[in-house]
Amino acid sequence: MEVRVAETAKEREDVFRFRYKVYVHDLKKEVPGADHGQHFVRDPEDEAGIILYVPDRNGQVVGTLRLNRLSKGVSDDLRELYGLDKVDDVPASSIAVASRFIVSNEAPTAGATLSQHALGWALEHAITLVFSYCSPHMVASYEQLGFRRYKDNFTDPVGYRIPMLLVLFDKDHLRSIGSPLYPSIGPMASEQAWNAFFGGHFPEYDLPVNPRMYPQ
Repeated sequence: MEVRVAETAKEREDVFRFRYKVYVHDLKKEVPGADHGQHFVRDPEDEAGIILYVPDRNGQVVGTLRLNRLSKGVSDDLRELYGLDKVDDVPASSIAVASRFIVSNEAPTAGATLSQHALGWALEHAITLVFSYCSPHMVASYEQLGFRRYKDNFTDPVGYRIPMLLVLFDKDHLRSIGSPLYPSIGPMASEQAWNAFFGGHFPEYDLPVNPRMYPQ
C-alpha cells in the first residue's frame, strides 16, 4: 500500500469526505466540523497539518492520519485536551499531535502502513514526543507501538477517548515491550534523559511493564 500526502485541494477534499463517511454515515456520529452539504469533516488543525492518506487501487481513500507540529500552531482547545502545558520544557518544534487516524474496515492493513510512514516523518523532522488519543478497543495496539496512557480519559462526540503519549527516544521502554518501532530508533546524545522523561513528567502513570502483556 502507498501512503501519500494530501497536497492538492482534491486530495484534501477526498480525505474530508472519507472522514464524513466513517464518522457520520458509518458510525452515525454528529461531529464538530461536519459539513452535511459537502459531506466533509474538517477542522482548523487541517490548515497547518500534514494529512496522510492511503488510496486503494481505484484511488479511493481507505485510511488517513493527520500530523501537526506544535511549532506550526494548535488551538487552545487541543492544547488543553492533551495537557500540553506538562511538556513546556520541550521545544514546540519537536512535539507533534497525531489525530484523525481512520482506517476503513475494507483495508485493515492501512493502519500499520500509515503508522510506519508517520514514524519516518517524525524521525525526519526530529520529533521527540507524539501525542494522540484512541478508542478503548485500540489501546492495546497503541501500547504495543510504545504509546502510554498519561492523563484522564474523556468523552467527545465520537465516543470515549484515551489520551496516549509516545516518547520516541525512550529506547528502554520501546525495547522492554518489543515495540516494532525500536529497530528504527537510532542513537541520541540525550538518550538517558529521554529514558527518564515519562517517569519525571507523568509519575502517576509510570507503571512497571507486565511481561505477560508484551511477550518477546
